[in-house]
Amino acid sequence: KILEILKNEERRVSGEELAERIQVSRTAVWKNIHALMEEGYDIQAVRNKGYRLTRPTGVITEEGLKKQLKTKRIGRNIKVVDSLESTNDEMKGMAQEGEDEGSVLIAREQTKGKGRRGKSFVSPKGAGLYMSVLLRPKLSAERSVEMTIRAALAVSRAIDRLTGRQSRIKWVNDVYLDGKKVAGILTEGSFEMETGNMEYVVLGIGINVSDSARLLPQDLRDKAGDLSAKGSVDLSQLAVELLESLEQVIENEDFSEIMRGYRERSLLPGKRVLVEKGSDRFEAEAKTIDDKGRLIVVRKDGKEAVIDSGEVSILDWQGRVNGEE
Repeated sequence: KILEILKNEERRVSGEELAERIQVSRTAVWKNIHALMEEGYDIQAVRNKGYRLTRPTGVITEEGLKKQLKTKRIGRNIKVVDSLESTNDEMKGMAQEGEDEGSVLIAREQTKGKGRRGKSFVSPKGAGLYMSVLLRPKLSAERSVEMTIRAALAVSRAIDRLTGRQSRIKWVNDVYLDGKKVAGILTEGSFEMETGNMEYVVLGIGINVSDSARLLPQDLRDKAGDLSAKGSVDLSQLAVELLESLEQVIENEDFSEIMRGYRERSLLPGKRVLVEKGSDRFEAEAKTIDDKGRLIVVRKDGKEAVIDSGEVSILDWQGRVNGEE
């Protein structure tokens, strides 16, 4: 209750007022304030003036998430740590040791966060949500892209609900807000050699929440965005919204429904793009995304090409990569 009061008040609130409002002693208020500070909440205490929450985004705790989550499977087993090299690497090790499906691992900071194709994902403490989710879907290797598409739609929906703004998806795994990348998804997994089916999938999700540009390397500051343009975003609320959205797209919607939602949010159709797949590299115009989640492009010679993997970058009017990576 104290945390909720401080979140809703921009002014300092005295210990006496807090005690009156929640009907406890001032000693109990003091103990609760110190407990919140130990959890990582940035609470400013000024003698004879009271308390103020100086960073509304707060911190994520296992106990706080479990109290808020309404999912049946995803996130029922959840672990929050202060710092890891990579949540995906850690979760893959857990998966190989038999970790339950639906388990979630969140780090407040990643020191070696990973993106697709060996790129790094900068993950400074206090600036974003960094999580990995373990799934064991009954899918063949050929359909593995479906998991990334489902996750991208879940991330986009969660961002929209929390910010009241319209995010877009760049095929296949990036989410944009106001023309800048605010989230990325890295899907990794293991396949059974005999059947070709998935043994497990780890969905790595990183979302820039606040202070991102200031904390990023110079070469990324103009390319990355965050969710804070219209006010602070509570990390715990974002995590809950995302996990509930993820369970919805995985458990309750068939892939045709997913593809309709994904296409509606797609950033690429009609844009000039650079396609890189292995040693093949060519310019084209993005046309649509088919029912299997593959990108359809038209080459300069007018022939269509079906892209089921690789990297796609948006080109500007001069034919240069548009700095969205």
